[in-house]
Amino acid sequence: MAEDAPLGLLLTAAINGEIRSLDIIDELNRRFNAMLGAYVNHPSAFRDLLDSTESVISGSFVARFLEGDTNWRESNMDCCVDAVTAHRIRDHLVNEGYEEDTRVQNGPIYDGADATIQRVLPMFSRTKSRHIHIVVSTKKTSLYPIADFWATHLANFLSGNALCVAYPQTLKKVGLVVPGKVDEWRLPIIEGKYRHRGYKFLPLEDRMRGATRHFGDPECIVIPVQRGGRLFCGGQVANTVIWKL
Repeated sequence: MAEDAPLGLLLTAAINGEIRSLDIIDELNRRFNAMLGAYVNHPSAFRDLLDSTESVISGSFVARFLEGDTNWRESNMDCCVDAVTAHRIRDHLVNEGYEEDTRVQNGPIYDGADATIQRVLPMFSRTKSRHIHIVVSTKKTSLYPIADFWATHLANFLSGNALCVAYPQTLKKVGLVVPGKVDEWRLPIIEGKYRHRGYKFLPLEDRMRGATRHFGDPECIVIPVQRGGRLFCGGQVANTVIWKL
């Protein structure tokens, strides 16, 4: 089995009996540690912290994790947390040599009752030249901001021990744009970013509208990324983080 193969190819190989499921888990475990190693000195300790705080990684980091070997790199790693445990993630990163990046706006980025993000703490490591954004949820679950995605290919996350992909077509690098999530003038810019990475965007079909979804439901792909790992998919409140297209 080739290292850094796209996850879709690995799953197909497992279905065809060409590799074992444990081989996929071992590859994903290796890949996760390797990618985290670019951000933190002790990937295993950071993964343990993610699980103990029920925090997750989302965004472009997970997109590259799904693809394996790519010709692009994410500009930062998004770590989604709840307000109660945000300080634990921050303190850990400070011990890793990170400091708050005052060059990036730090504060609320949404207003109103529907806000999913309370604030963002941008952290920067001078030694690693890496950025980590601590995304603080407005609810008691770290998953709430992820459910406010502008396109389906971003509805994914990594906990310390598991991967959740809400839309299987993401593994084929296909995304559906959710209307009304992004200002019209910004949409071509962020779409272009992912088109450059090889993603295709399809219009939202009427048949997909109105279905209630939550992370960990039967339509999600949930895979352990460590042998014997707990299949955390948002904790006890995961099924309260619902969305409709």
